[in-house]
Amino acid sequence: MTDEIEVSTSEQPVPVVEAPQELPEQTFEFQPTDDEGNPIGGKQVFKYKTQQELQEKLQKQNTELIKLNRRLTRDLRLGTVLNDEIPQDAPRVPAGRYDFAPVPLSAEERLQIVQQLNDPETADVAADRLIKSRIGDPEAIRQTLTQVRQEVAAMHAKEQAEAFIRTTPDFYACPQNRDTIISWMLKNELEPVKENFKLAFEKLGPAGAGVLVEKAAPVPAPEPVAETPQAAPEAHAPQTRRPASSGLTRENSSDTGPAPKKGYSPEEIDKMSSADYKRLVLDPDFKAKRMQRA
Repeated sequence: MTDEIEVSTSEQPVPVVEAPQELPEQTFEFQPTDDEGNPIGGKQVFKYKTQQELQEKLQKQNTELIKLNRRLTRDLRLGTVLNDEIPQDAPRVPAGRYDFAPVPLSAEERLQIVQQLNDPETADVAADRLIKSRIGDPEAIRQTLTQVRQEVAAMHAKEQAEAFIRTTPDFYACPQNRDTIISWMLKNELEPVKENFKLAFEKLGPAGAGVLVEKAAPVPAPEPVAETPQAAPEAHAPQTRRPASSGLTRENSSDTGPAPKKGYSPEEIDKMSSADYKRLVLDPDFKAKRMQRA
């Protein structure tokens, strides 16, 4: 006995699978600031499509910051210092330039200094040794004070120049004008203060010698020209050309055309070429026509 298997021939409906919808990309950004509200670095920008993706990116960034903070704290506690690669020929601060360490005198040196101070030839040496014993090397102190004074004077001159520029909008602050004014002030031994900068501008500017460079006036943009709308050409009806007159009238024209030629004159035969004459000779009517007159 065989089992019969029934096979259904009806077609099953195929489920329709919808394509996943593409989510639009979104942006989250913020500007880090310090305690006073000043920006720190650039803006932090995060591109994401879902909230989960944004959370993962923020979590990853926060994790890296915590790791960096722990590494810096460890290096600080252990005294680990990152040394930059500096060229050997880079100018360096001489050792002991800013150290004003006093060098104490012994009892014998004190007695010696007293004796040297009483001698005009050794008084200067003794005075330097006495100063060194109290506040440090006199030559190092002299060099340091000179450098500090120059730096202070440079900063003061810069502040005065900036104040002059802020209050003088007509002055074009280019490098050439700055050098010209400073050179003029140095030549006249003037103090670099706001009043003298103004005086130099009056002497060298457009109202004075006119040696200062003036800022070029901006070139105005050409004004757009309004286009005048042109009227469309009027459509004209095509003109019918009349045929030119031939000058013929019914009185001077003929309905039958030119009269047929009846024969050839001797002059016409003499003007014929040999080929035409041979062709006419073969014509049976030539003999009858050649002696006739046109």
